[in-house]
Parts: sequence; C-alpha cells; structure tokens
Amino acid sequence: MAGLGISDLRPPGTIYRVDKRTKHPSGEVRFETEQDSKREDARRAHGLSRTIAKGILDPDEEARARRLQVDLETAARTGEYAPTLACHLYMRWLRICIAGHLWKLMRTTRRHTTATIILRSWEFSPDALWDVDPRKLLTAFRTDLYRAGIRNVDGWLFAYLHGEFDPIAKVYRLHLHIALTKSMVPVLDRIRAVGNYKSTRLLPDGSPSPVFRRVWIRRKPLINMPEPVTYVVQSFWPARPIHIDEQGRRSRLRQKGAIREPYHSQVLLWLDRWKVEDLTLMVGLRVTKAGLIRTRRRL
Repeated sequence: MAGLGISDLRPPGTIYRVDKRTKHPSGEVRFETEQDSKREDARRAHGLSRTIAKGILDPDEEARARRLQVDLETAARTGEYAPTLACHLYMRWLRICIAGHLWKLMRTTRRHTTATIILRSWEFSPDALWDVDPRKLLTAFRTDLYRAGIRNVDGWLFAYLHGEFDPIAKVYRLHLHIALTKSMVPVLDRIRAVGNYKSTRLLPDGSPSPVFRRVWIRRKPLINMPEPVTYVVQSFWPARPIHIDEQGRRSRLRQKGAIREPYHSQVLLWLDRWKVEDLTLMVGLRVTKAGLIRTRRRL
C-alpha cells in the first residue's frame, strides 16, 4: 500500500499557519491572500488565451492549454480550484501546508538552515523544457547526495524544484530551494566542489558563466520566520535577466519580474503535467497523518 505524499499534508495548527502569522515590524514579510491568488489565476488564464490565439501550440498543447485556461478562470471566479501546479490558488494551499510543517520541524529542532543549489546542467531552452522530467533530475541529485555521504548523517533535508526564466539568454534555469538540519550542511559542502555544483567564472567553452555560486548555504541564523520556509516552496516562476558585459562581469536583477508570453504559458503547461511529489525530494522525512516526521535520530 502506497504511503502518504506531500499533497496529502493538511494545514498545521494555528501557531504554524504561515498565512496567518506573517506580520513583522519591518513590513517585509507577507503571504499572499486568497484574493491575490485569484487575481494571479485570472492573469494566467488571460495569458494562456493570448498564447492560444497566436496559433503557436501543437494540437495536444493547445487542448491542454484550453482546459487549463478554463480551470484557472474557474479558480479566479469561484475560488474552487483543480489540483494543478499551474494554479496559484492550489499552490497557495500547498505552501500553507508544506511551509507550516517545515516551520514546525524547525521550531522543534532549533538547528536548521536553508540553501539554494543551481546545477549547471539544469539550464534549458524553451524548446527543451517540455521534455524535462523533474523526477529524473531529483533522482540524480539524490544519487549525488548519497555519494557525498548523506546516508550516514542524522537529520533531515527537504528540497523543492523551482525555476526562473532569463529573457536575455532565453533559458529556464531550474534549481533547488532547500530546508535542512545543519548536520546536513557538510554534505552540501562536499558536493559543491565537484561537477555541476562547482562555482566557476567560466564555462567549459571559455564563455562567462551566468551563475557563479552554484551552491549557496545560509550560515547565519534564520530571521523573519516563517519567510525562509515559505521561500522554499514558491508559487510562481519569475523572470530574472542576467547581464554579462564585454569584460565578463555579470549583474543579476534582484527584483523579480513576470515572465512574458508565450514563455509564461509554457511554464504553466509544463507545471500542469506534474504533481507536487514529482518536484519534491525528502531525506530523513516522511509524510504521516500528523504531518512531516523525522525518520532518523532526533538531533
């Protein structure tokens, strides 16, 4: 009998509801409201309609796009949503459940941090995105973790696959946002020195690398909780242009923008193919009726 998956998580208790406890004196911590998500789903439906009207989709993609457009229009109008990762309302629900339970774990262990990993080989052109299988990407990442010795480490790690679009290079850069116990940090430190994880200013062909730091681990204490855990699982892919000048110096806009059509519709159609479990990797964790529990020795 199959066990429970991430999509089976229910909201945690009120104390860990990330949509209700996001106030901070700085005013920087915020979680989207239901109305925010409805507006975003309406925008996504409109973008799909524009992409469909251009006649650039093949018959199968167009059929999926028309069905998804209806689903998003329904979510925006009624608040009733289909369980698709392309729907902002559905992602809002998943984020409430997942981030809330991660927050609960972090509050009980007290020794935790976050990380971001951008593998060099996880960069795909618009023509290649459709054929990307996130399950294969995560399986390869898990293999790398085990080669680095994670099997013998107590603690837990939760990783979620995210993406952003570079409108200058015209590529999607897929990457991982991670919450983990600090006992797992040495494992990430070991993989950062090899292969796709190694930071380098030049690519193998001698051209400037658009991303220098491939593995970023937060060393300082987490602040503004629960913002760090809501960041691990995000509800949209942003546009992030990376400029490289003639001297090879790179600059990356810090502010996230919306991906323009038809590229954003392409992201939605890709997300619509997968379940949240397909974009999630857990080590030392298991989903139960009570939420996320550790499967390794308590730290």
